[in-house]
Amino acid sequence: MQLVRAGHEVRLYIAPEYLSLVPTGLAGLSVIGSQQTTAASMEKVAPFIATGKAAAMMKAVFDTAVEYFPREADALKAVCAGWAEIVIFNAVAAHVVFAVTEALHIKALRVDVGPLLPTRELFPLSGAVKLPKFIHMFLWWLLYAKITLPAALKRVIVEWKAANGCKLSTLNPFGWDRIYRYNTPQIFGFSPTSFAPPADWDSQGFDYAITGDW
Repeated sequence: MQLVRAGHEVRLYIAPEYLSLVPTGLAGLSVIGSQQTTAASMEKVAPFIATGKAAAMMKAVFDTAVEYFPREADALKAVCAGWAEIVIFNAVAAHVVFAVTEALHIKALRVDVGPLLPTRELFPLSGAVKLPKFIHMFLWWLLYAKITLPAALKRVIVEWKAANGCKLSTLNPFGWDRIYRYNTPQIFGFSPTSFAPPADWDSQGFDYAITGDW
């Protein structure tokens, strides 16, 4: 809403279930429903959440991403083509947004409520286990360079990008390449008093800002 009030034209691309939550009648704001519904996603994931089978749950998440990727990428490209200068997105949409922004030669800005930049100081999924700092960085690399881009998802991304004139066909859309090779700007919606940003975020040259809690 603040972007619209500041005079920017905004097209909001969200799951259809949330369309009714967006205020109507604001000049400069258009709202478009995504191809994938939250209900359809949860229908595939919920059984594994209930049983605590994390590996099966992640497989269901990625299977859904593979199924919907071409439709979501085509739809978002149509929404942005010819007018958009930047796409603002969160981590869940990274694989679609990076492909589309590359195809259209426009900028991307990632926004998240969690501290998702690699750091030697910690790895959030390690729990209470104390690990050497170099292990933290290895786990970040493993997460962003390998785990978040399974072969089936990479294949459909590469096919779509090739069909849409993209040259960086093997670029990891989730993390490592985008963080270190292209330094995609990121905005974090948490308070620095609740989580102090690690010192090596600056020493690694990351382009980020912390706005406080949303």
